[in-house]
Amino acid sequence: MPLGEVATTFVQNFIAYIPNLVLAALVLVGGYIAGKVVETVTFKLLSRTAIEKFYKERTYLSVAFIFALIFKWVTILYFLEYAAEIAKITALVNLLNSIIAIVPGIIGAAAVLLGSYGVGLYIKDDIFRTKEFYGNLLGKLIFLFILYVGITISLQLLHIPTALLNYLLLLIVGAFAFGIALAIGLGLKDLVAEVAESYIKEYIQTGGKQARSRKK
Repeated sequence: MPLGEVATTFVQNFIAYIPNLVLAALVLVGGYIAGKVVETVTFKLLSRTAIEKFYKERTYLSVAFIFALIFKWVTILYFLEYAAEIAKITALVNLLNSIIAIVPGIIGAAAVLLGSYGVGLYIKDDIFRTKEFYGNLLGKLIFLFILYVGITISLQLLHIPTALLNYLLLLIVGAFAFGIALAIGLGLKDLVAEVAESYIKEYIQTGGKQARSRKK
């Protein structure tokens, strides 16, 4: 094919492709605007809830901000995928489709993680918060366990293997159990010494009294 015909064909195809590019650009602009609207509405709705107040009082987390950001980019992602289809960019369409497929898992994982963190905080701070050391320790242990369960479920929703996390939990539990056993052992050692000392003193005092009574 002569070079002139190649150039002519290229220009004709490009001119025919321009409407697709313009439409794709308009879709992208519309997607950004829609994402900002979704972000604003979601933030305003969630910022009035008791859950947002709970997290604001106890942590630096903002449930309203987190989910508003997630829904904003999910909206933009759908518009971006549609724009890629209009522009006939197959590789980008396939990539965006694979990302969109895990969006429900991302939203579910975020909800589970934040929920488990909130439940753990409530149990630790409101139920087991006492002046007793063991009460606070038990509350922290329950908090960590609930958080671990939440992380495990979140990873499963994202289809991420949790075997490494399970092994890590076993190591932590083993180390903690060893520490508790060592602390109890050392504590019992002192306790046994104190009890033995008290019995010895009592025996000596009792023996001395009996000896004096015999002399009399």
